[in-house]
Amino acid sequence: MQYKIKELREKARLSQTALAEKSGVSRATISIIESGKASDIKIETLSRIAGALGGNISDLFLF
Repeated sequence: MQYKIKELREKARLSQTALAEKSGVSRATISIIESGKASDIKIETLSRIAGALGGNISDLFLF
C-alpha cells in the first residue's frame, strides 16, 4: 500500500521528528511508512498521523 504521508508532511513543512511529536507516533514508524516498507499499519496509527497533518485517513492514501 502506498501512502502520501511524506508529501503531506513536506507540504505542512514538518520534519519526521516534528510529525512524530505532533502525532505521538515514533519517527521510526513514520520513516518506515514513508519508505513503503511497512506491511501492517494499525488504523489508530494512520488516524494519529492524519490528525497531526490536519486531515483524515483517506487523505493519506494514493489512489
